[in-house]
Amino acid sequence: MRRALALLLAAPLLSGRPDEGYLFVTNRGDEAVFAATRLRAVSPGANITFVSDAATLRDVGNDLDVFDVVLPAEAAMPDLDVHDSMGFRLQKLRGMLLSPYERTVYMDSDTYACRSPENLFRRLEAARADVACVMGGRGNHTGASAGVLAYARTPAAAALWRNWERVYRTVMASTRREQPSFQKAMAAAARDDGLVAERVPMAYNCRNVRHCRATTLKDGTSVDGCVVIHAHDFEAGVAGFGRRGAADAAATARR
Repeated sequence: MRRALALLLAAPLLSGRPDEGYLFVTNRGDEAVFAATRLRAVSPGANITFVSDAATLRDVGNDLDVFDVVLPAEAAMPDLDVHDSMGFRLQKLRGMLLSPYERTVYMDSDTYACRSPENLFRRLEAARADVACVMGGRGNHTGASAGVLAYARTPAAAALWRNWERVYRTVMASTRREQPSFQKAMAAAARDDGLVAERVPMAYNCRNVRHCRATTLKDGTSVDGCVVIHAHDFEAGVAGFGRRGAADAAATARR
């Protein structure tokens, strides 16, 4: 079995560079399996960690084999009610601190890798940055985006994740949107903790695109094909894949 079920951060890493890996933090098990299976199709040697609640892990069952490391959220975050709608969102923010890797690419579960996002690790290293992400956009997606991002295990990055949770807790009673609080936390971390952020092309976080070909994004940015598509509910014909549940998605992506 590929999977290593782990309650501790010192979990075994079974492939690829042991200091680099991908992280999914969500209770949407079918989406996470689909996204991770597609990621492994374009990056076969990837290390992938999954953080989720015990009920989701039980429902996903044997499809957990697509992940290298699985962390039950209740054990890793005993102070959060990860089943509550707000606790579920705080789980994502807190989950950034749980990565077992020196360099991590976090991806929301509603993502689809058209190509390997591995270059995010190189960009992070080359810039000696704490965080690398898409910045810009329009509407609800202006500013720094946390849907797909790379980060290093540094004091400044750790301060960012803690600050993000603190800022979000002040507004979570009135909004479910995490992005504005992430952008405030980024600004505070840059000011107070010396956070270094690297801007990456929008191709790494193509919002609401339905294909992997060259396209023009809603903000007018042209991309020579997306690296990662970020959109809920892909149409059935997207590059031959549709969201049909964990088992069907995994079987299709492995063909």
